[in-house]
Amino acid sequence: QMCIRDRIRIVDFDVVELSNLHRQILHFNDDLNKNKTQSAFEKLHKLNPDVKIDIVNEILLPSNIIKILKESDFVIDGSDNIPTKMLINDACVHLNIPFTIAGVVRFNGQIITVNPQEKTACYRCVFGDISEHEPSMSCSQAGVIGLIPGIVGSIQANEAIKSILKIGDLITNRMLFLDLLKYRFSFIKVSRNENCLACGDEATNLIESHEYNIGDACFE
Repeated sequence: QMCIRDRIRIVDFDVVELSNLHRQILHFNDDLNKNKTQSAFEKLHKLNPDVKIDIVNEILLPSNIIKILKESDFVIDGSDNIPTKMLINDACVHLNIPFTIAGVVRFNGQIITVNPQEKTACYRCVFGDISEHEPSMSCSQAGVIGLIPGIVGSIQANEAIKSILKIGDLITNRMLFLDLLKYRFSFIKVSRNENCLACGDEATNLIESHEYNIGDACFE
């Protein structure tokens, strides 16, 4: 999802399923099988009719991500797989757009914000290239407590507000880890990798050359 000052752009290719309802609070039982973008638009429009909302009912791919993101002031990642997160990371770094990436599973969440304009550590600096190709347990397999995405998403929204208004401290060059089972909140410092494929000193536009395996990740 992208915040563009006077408007919000929502990007999702999927439809509402029953298993979504416990954690995706914009969708109701009556929205089953409806495009998630349309369902989200309807709720947000009722909340505030003055907000301009663009909906993009597409899967993010190397072929369309630059066009979709290029006018954004800030990007909020809400995807559920590593290849898509890496694609968003690489595109935002290339476009010089600040963004935040998060992940949730069970009672846990993690968040990092990246500001390419200040050359902070990116998602690929932290996890490298190999994490895209290693098998990992998906949210649907491991499960997630319904309120965790809401807490993590609220923090991401706060990051967007602070970035656009240029106030406060962002979660840059560090990762925030939340353990709501034991109520532990901790930061881990991370550093920009000068050899990073996305943001390193010799980085090139990965969107044109990298293989992201998006289809396999999204349709598992």
